[in-house]
Amino acid sequence: MGAIAADKLKASLTTLAVLVGSAAIVLVITIASVGKGYVVSQIEGIGANLAYASLSRSGSVSPLEDELTPDDLVALRQVLPAGSPVAGTYDTPIDFTLGGQMLHASLVGVTPDFGEIRHLQITSGRYFDAEDFRSRSEVCLVTDRVAHGSGSYDSAVGGTIHVDQFR
Repeated sequence: MGAIAADKLKASLTTLAVLVGSAAIVLVITIASVGKGYVVSQIEGIGANLAYASLSRSGSVSPLEDELTPDDLVALRQVLPAGSPVAGTYDTPIDFTLGGQMLHASLVGVTPDFGEIRHLQITSGRYFDAEDFRSRSEVCLVTDRVAHGSGSYDSAVGGTIHVDQFR
């Protein structure tokens, strides 16, 4: 105590250094924790516990018996633990018009559990509901990039997409 009282400038600088060092450690730990949470949420968003199988077509037409069927999905649901969602997808490159603009994208057809598996973030509009699947509604989601590419972001919600090969 006597040394601290004798040289107040040294004591003040030492105290300041301890405070700045402690604050730096707390700040680094906080940033690391927040960063870890962000990375984990991004991984969970694409499916951290996702099993994925695909058919490699390599430019040739695959025999129909190589494709997954709805019966295959039912069989998977029976062997997986209860409550595990199972979904099928089929994607194909397409050209379509939206808002008078010709766009190029991939059309991805999905089964009902796809949204639960992928945890998609819908920025505008809504995801498919059970009635859409039951009635085989001709509805779709578009990515933000496609919506912006249409000329007007707002016109994509409730808008019409013309896909010639499916008419």
